[in-house]
Amino acid sequence: MGFAVWRRLATAGGGLLSTGTARRSARGTVRPVGGGGYTRSRPQCGPGGDRRCQQDPDEGRADQQRPRYGRAASAGERVQFLVVDYRDVFERVTQDPRYRANLDWGAARPGHPEGTVRAHIAELERNLEAVKAELTESDYWKLRLLIHTHDTFKAEAEPGVSITHPRSHASLARAFLASLCDDADLLNMVQHHDEGYALWQQLRRKGRYDEERFERLLAAIDDWDLFLRFAIIDGCTAGKSREPLRWLLDEVNKRVPTHTTGEAIR
Repeated sequence: MGFAVWRRLATAGGGLLSTGTARRSARGTVRPVGGGGYTRSRPQCGPGGDRRCQQDPDEGRADQQRPRYGRAASAGERVQFLVVDYRDVFERVTQDPRYRANLDWGAARPGHPEGTVRAHIAELERNLEAVKAELTESDYWKLRLLIHTHDTFKAEAEPGVSITHPRSHASLARAFLASLCDDADLLNMVQHHDEGYALWQQLRRKGRYDEERFERLLAAIDDWDLFLRFAIIDGCTAGKSREPLRWLLDEVNKRVPTHTTGEAIR
């Protein structure tokens, strides 16, 4: 089943271009090709639609968008409607020999008593299944993609480098997923999945954190509900404190109101 991903195309005129035939996800999300801001179309409400429509019928309207970071589409741009089948991408990820080669890497260590990448994935899959009923089908498959790619290239990473270094496990995971999927927001989530924890560590060590770095993180992600959902799935495991996770959710919601707060931590 296909799900919608929108792209900006810099053009002289306005309007919309569409290619392919697909059904939008219930979130009705408008996504850019690269980094930057976003706009949203109206979500699909009613049976099978986004449960949040009933709480806020204006959520998602182009004329009543929430405060956002990054660059919004301008009048001189066109937006192209493309199809991404996230379930198909997931199947290609899990069949790829590059993915399979790293699954049994890892031993028990602080934060990861489960040891291997394979065992970590299995634990996160259980967390995902516990909240599946609350998710749209599109978000479910996106979260599975994040689960199966975010830590899978630790075996090939250069130890001790920054998150944005080309040889960090996050950069390697992003490059792998980019070879199979061009959803820029999803790729940014893979790249920055550990940023919240890194900022919390700064706060714990120094009593403050790099606010410019945090602003860059806010600008990098469009769908903060999806990112925070993944943070909860990844952070609610046997070897991890919930303190950095609660801090991240609180700090994000001070700047970008979401439907995902600390109450979602189980």
